[in-house]
Amino acid sequence: MVGTQKDGSAEMLDILDKNPKKYIKFCHWYYTKNISIDIVEKVYNGEPLTLEMIKELNNEIEDIELVKDELNKIGYPHTL
Repeated sequence: MVGTQKDGSAEMLDILDKNPKKYIKFCHWYYTKNISIDIVEKVYNGEPLTLEMIKELNNEIEDIELVKDELNKIGYPHTL
């Protein structure tokens, strides 16, 4: 059960609790980057990723085909 183990999993999984504000806070702390709550909410709701969304999340992405392949592998909807 998450939260009862002393392996650090509770802290790691806490950002995935469907609270976009927690994920945004994590991104600011970990990546020192501010991201749009609108995009995080769309991802949390399973909305398709667009090229514009991906570039806003990470403007250093060079290989969009790699991103497309990874999204296809995990079955996440996108418009790439």
